[in-house]
Amino acid sequence: MKKSITLIIASALALAACGQAPQQNAANNSASATSAASSAELSTGAAPAVEPTVLTSKDNAFRFNPDASFTDKSSESSLQPQDVAADSITLLQYDENRNLTLTAVQNGKAKGEVPALLGKIKTQLQGDKALSNVVIDDTADRRIDYRFVRKDKDQNIAESCFTVVASDNSIATICASSSDMSLDDVHDFLTRTVKVGA
Repeated sequence: MKKSITLIIASALALAACGQAPQQNAANNSASATSAASSAELSTGAAPAVEPTVLTSKDNAFRFNPDASFTDKSSESSLQPQDVAADSITLLQYDENRNLTLTAVQNGKAKGEVPALLGKIKTQLQGDKALSNVVIDDTADRRIDYRFVRKDKDQNIAESCFTVVASDNSIATICASSSDMSLDDVHDFLTRTVKVGA
């Protein structure tokens, strides 16, 4: 899977709006993916029911409930977004069967009006000639959801993202991208498996 362009767009806009480098918080980086406990009544003779594993981004901005076999790829540079510091990446998971990458990034803190920041992201997405099938959903006043198709060499990459500004004005973006899945399927995956907040 090629590197995500959307995270770069969101990072650039967020950092331009806030005028600072991405937040580097040791406490955020020390948090790791958490697992739900498995439970079952063994006395019934039935196989134990295993609760699905829920992963949380290092900054607690997103919870991911995997729907398939995902692998942590946070140390694999080939899947990391270009021009985004490795310590800003708060979650990086990959499903080889669908060639599907899920990446979350902490983009620093917003200064000024949140609607103006989200408006800049919307304007840049709509004006980017390298993107096709751009869809921007109406969302809450501190969040923007968007999806599009981009070209990477000879492949079309379907990408769906959420950018969220928390109450402390920290900006986080999460994107799912795949060259093997349709845009609708990537968007459906993201909306089904990712929740905002810990």
